[in-house]
Amino acid sequence: MLRGLYTSASGMLAESYRTDQLANDLANVNTNGYKRDQAVFRTFPQLLLSRIEEQPTLSLPHGDIPVPMNRPQLIGQLGTGVQLEGIFTNTQPGPLAQTGNALDFAISGDGYFVIQTPQGQRLTRDGAFQINEEGSLVTYDGYSVLGTAGPIQIPGQVVIQEDGTVLSDNQVVDRLLIVGATDLTKQGNNLFTGTIAPPGEYRVCQGFIEKSNVNSIRSMVELIEATRAYEANQKAIWAQDETLGKAIAEVGRVV
Repeated sequence: MLRGLYTSASGMLAESYRTDQLANDLANVNTNGYKRDQAVFRTFPQLLLSRIEEQPTLSLPHGDIPVPMNRPQLIGQLGTGVQLEGIFTNTQPGPLAQTGNALDFAISGDGYFVIQTPQGQRLTRDGAFQINEEGSLVTYDGYSVLGTAGPIQIPGQVVIQEDGTVLSDNQVVDRLLIVGATDLTKQGNNLFTGTIAPPGEYRVCQGFIEKSNVNSIRSMVELIEATRAYEANQKAIWAQDETLGKAIAEVGRVV
């Protein structure tokens, strides 16, 4: 009985994590360059159940001896619960949307923009940039966008070539620093950290922005499933608690 309570409780906790992850994805369905998360779970070790009957004995003048029996009859396996293995980021690219804004850049293919923040360099797929009062290319949070020579300065009209080369008034000023990455970890504000690697094939599209890779319909369906699974485990705990209470009351009455 207590094992059943623990199993159901672990299921409730797992579905609670999953619900939070899905709700966060849905809240960012319109966030540029957002990457959805995926909760991964693993089961506790399973138990192999078998039926063990009382071993009969044969009475003889010199004492009882056990009668050979067949092997215990296997009943099946019993799950003992589930726990969160981790929440991982799905790096599948989102769709590109044309904006016509000369300071909106999107990476078609593999790669990330490199941003300089007070906490160090960070990565992003959100290419909605602007130019600050000093003429630097920055994010909407004011963080500098890095090129191969450092923060990018744009004194005039900007044009971005497909390889990331930055031209201002038809003069090459720098090239966007675009890198590949593995083992991404979200840092908030749509920024990532990770293990830097050479980028794969890519091209930079000016006047486009990458949208979130969240499928809102799929996430809503998964959220409903997680909510129902949570409620099912909750009802299982209630039923087991009621049964345990009746058993305790009956023992108390007999004693």
